[in-house]
Amino acid sequence: MKIPFLTKKKKLPKDPADNLMKIRIAAISFIGAILAFLIIFLYKDFYQTLVQARIVVVLKQEVSLENIDLVLFRKVFEKHSFKTSPSLPENIPDPFKSAK
Repeated sequence: MKIPFLTKKKKLPKDPADNLMKIRIAAISFIGAILAFLIIFLYKDFYQTLVQARIVVVLKQEVSLENIDLVLFRKVFEKHSFKTSPSLPENIPDPFKSAK
């Protein structure tokens, strides 16, 4: 007894265009990845460098023309560092040592 829907069908021959399509997709993906890396490289190494150079030029033009009084600055800095320095003695006695 033969059941028609359970019989094994013959394999269809592979279409050679199928392999060619896989090669094309792989090549397009590879080229796309290379272009993405190229764009990232150009953005990081060239575009951002040019932007930073432009910022430096702008900042050099905006430098203040006032002279800073270095003597006064040093006095203020010393007073500030004196206020913020800790006032602990160098040798702190150990409270856990027993007295002899």
